[in-house]
Amino acid sequence: MKKLLLSFAFVFALVGCKKEFDEEKIIMPLTYEQEAAVINNYTTIDTVNNCYSVIITDEIMLEHNLTEKNVIRALKGIESINKNIEEDIKDGKMVTLTLNNMHGFKSFTANIDKSQIKFLDLYVPESELKRTERAYAGKMSFAYGNWFEYSKSFEATEEVSSDFCVTSCEGYWSTAIVCETGSSSYGPAFTIYGNSNTAGCIKRYWWFTDTKDTSCHWTFRAQKPVGGNAKGYFNISDVY
Repeated sequence: MKKLLLSFAFVFALVGCKKEFDEEKIIMPLTYEQEAAVINNYTTIDTVNNCYSVIITDEIMLEHNLTEKNVIRALKGIESINKNIEEDIKDGKMVTLTLNNMHGFKSFTANIDKSQIKFLDLYVPESELKRTERAYAGKMSFAYGNWFEYSKSFEATEEVSSDFCVTSCEGYWSTAIVCETGSSSYGPAFTIYGNSNTAGCIKRYWWFTDTKDTSCHWTFRAQKPVGGNAKGYFNISDVY
């Protein structure tokens, strides 16, 4: 009888432990990619200093189960990309910074004061892109952070517009595309940075040439890989 009572007591103890265990919140460790996605939601574009800015407090780390190792890794990545942005701006380039997180999509172009004519880049959401089918005169695409082809030549009218889109990536990416046969209100180079997919495209109006011929020869050339294991495209079409 004593042995039987002990058995019941053991069973009840196990049930009690299981109930207490179930009621406790099980915190699973996050991967670096998951932690980087959380940090991205606390990232902003500093339009005064022309850089990405993020502040991760102890409260944020505890709330999202962030680890010191991965936070330091992510912040070093932001510091590195900010140095590249600073160098581009010092070289006189007009640099576009993009940011896409839970607060929505934002973009900012630095150094536009150097341009006398300003046609601001337009953001076109993915939902709108699906509704408007366009015929592209020139297409350049990339995957795994590298361009499939670094230049594209084609015939089009004397004014064209471009669509730049990142459909997926892992971390920060950047690229520079130069028009060798024309220019835009921001000059002949399109220099852009980002830390996530664009969920749509960045449209640049207008690229133009000095010729007035009905058909013009255009050449666009990518200056460097996109990086960030990014996938996407740069398409050019006539201005309608």
